[in-house]
Amino acid sequence: MKYKIVLSLFLVIAISHPLHAEFPKKTKDSLGYDALRAKIRSLKKEQKIDSAYWYAKRLLYAAKKTGRFKKVGKAYRYLGFYAYELQKIDSAFYYHTKAYENYLQTKSSIAIVNTLISMANNQNILGDYTGSKITAIEALRYLKKNQKPHKHATLHHLIAVALKENGQAKEALEWNRKIFEEILPQIPSKEVQRRDLLKYQNTKANILANLQQYGASIAVLEAILQDSLTRQKSEMKARYTTNLGRVKWLENKHNTESEALFLEGFRLRKALNRQTDLISSSVHLANYYQKTQPNSALQYANLALDYAQKLQNPRSILEALEVLIPLKIAAKQNIAPLAILQQEIQKKRYLLFQKNRDIYASTRFNNQKLRAEKTQKDLELARQEVALQRQEKRNFTLVGLVICLLILGLGLYLYFYKKNQLIRVKERHRTQRVLSKTLHDEVGSSLFLSVHQLQSLKQDKLLPIIDSLDKVYEKIRSFSREQYVETGSAYAEEIKDLLHAYSDDTVQIILSETEDGFWENIPSTIKEELYFIIKELMTNMHKHSTASLVSVQFSKTSKKLHIQIVDNGIGVDWKQSSKKNGLMHVENRTKDLKGKCIFESQPQQGFKTKISIPI
Repeated sequence: MKYKIVLSLFLVIAISHPLHAEFPKKTKDSLGYDALRAKIRSLKKEQKIDSAYWYAKRLLYAAKKTGRFKKVGKAYRYLGFYAYELQKIDSAFYYHTKAYENYLQTKSSIAIVNTLISMANNQNILGDYTGSKITAIEALRYLKKNQKPHKHATLHHLIAVALKENGQAKEALEWNRKIFEEILPQIPSKEVQRRDLLKYQNTKANILANLQQYGASIAVLEAILQDSLTRQKSEMKARYTTNLGRVKWLENKHNTESEALFLEGFRLRKALNRQTDLISSSVHLANYYQKTQPNSALQYANLALDYAQKLQNPRSILEALEVLIPLKIAAKQNIAPLAILQQEIQKKRYLLFQKNRDIYASTRFNNQKLRAEKTQKDLELARQEVALQRQEKRNFTLVGLVICLLILGLGLYLYFYKKNQLIRVKERHRTQRVLSKTLHDEVGSSLFLSVHQLQSLKQDKLLPIIDSLDKVYEKIRSFSREQYVETGSAYAEEIKDLLHAYSDDTVQIILSETEDGFWENIPSTIKEELYFIIKELMTNMHKHSTASLVSVQFSKTSKKLHIQIVDNGIGVDWKQSSKKNGLMHVENRTKDLKGKCIFESQPQQGFKTKISIPI
């Protein structure tokens, strides 16, 4: 015993002795980081999630002190994971986004992919299926075709689920098919996780049910329930039993077998105390009993709302309210508080989606990507220009004076046309297109004929005149092209191309992402006028602001379109400077659309433009 004590003391002295300094040591911060990671892993094994979440916050602090992006990204990943386990889904998404931002600096594609998978899963749970699909597709871009097939399968699954929930069942089935026919064959059968395979099959069954192929869906689910792993895992058995009951009920609303399946799923989930799953079971039972046992239906609908409010999950609360409100109406009960709650949750959910997408967009749309896209567009435009120049002859005639008079006359006509504001905007756009076509077709033809006649004279003195006319024509053709704005399905690309034209090595332009179909219901007149408003603001920024960063955001409600453009330039001192022509043009164009325009700026504090337009 004495020998052991002496030996222990010797080891302590040896470790603390200066001679030990000859071995490489980690920094104090690094030791703290590694020790905290070990502590968190230990707490995870003990299922102490709250404590692990608290230590993850300490880990983030230690990681930031090391100054290493990889460690900071890892700490944010821990926070995202434990926030998810604690059902704090919006916080989990934020932490994963911060991890993604740090991993981008390390250029670690697998770490980026893993983080994007977590983000897409968070969005799925929150009900932001469009956002989930976009995030998953972004993750696929970081993977080569045959690289990490497990990751490909997971991302295809997330996209399939998002499409299914958005009502695009056929497209969802195609993404699900690729998992089984193209991706899983690349993975050795021993490495295929049985749980994942059953999950993909369950999604297939749900998609088939949405396509009203109930027989095929039931066959898939019954095979899943016969799997040995499903029988061993109560959580899986509860999910697939409930899904089978749902499909059988969709096929036949009077199917008594569905009731037994729903109740069995509810019993299993009650034993596991999984509140998220209990919401789903309660909603299914409320729907099942709606016609036959309204009191039981009300009981389960109220239970679903209680579970959802405890989790504070907007999607689950809305799902419960969609069942509960019709039941209370049928029972002639007061629904006013529920209707107010539904409206508040819908607003909160919308704002949450916008917040999450804005956070993600500010990282995703970085200047490097904008420059890469701009370069590709410039190359394409250059090729088109060369092809156009080969088809057109570069000879023109002396009609400059006539053209100037035409432009001046049309300008005066537009200036004095002051009837209805919206009609005036439409007329201006139409006149611009007519002028463009006239300049290009009729005047251009006359120019060509006259130049041909001049060339036939073969007099050296005429060459300077021909060169001068060539420059005039180039200006005419440039004007002709600039007056046309694509307001159809390609309008989003039109705006993006416009911003690309102003982005360069000194100016970074960040464009917030809009939902699919964002511009569909907005009148073409507004879109065309908005194009010139943005162009005017970008030109003004380039001339006066010396900004290095510009943010452009679009959003809309049922009645208004909102635009916000912010830069970090030198700003404006309104006490010493008045509005220039460019800003006045922006105000006038906005007023023509019956909209409002606000400029906010202080010296050295950037410049902000807020525009709202009725739609």
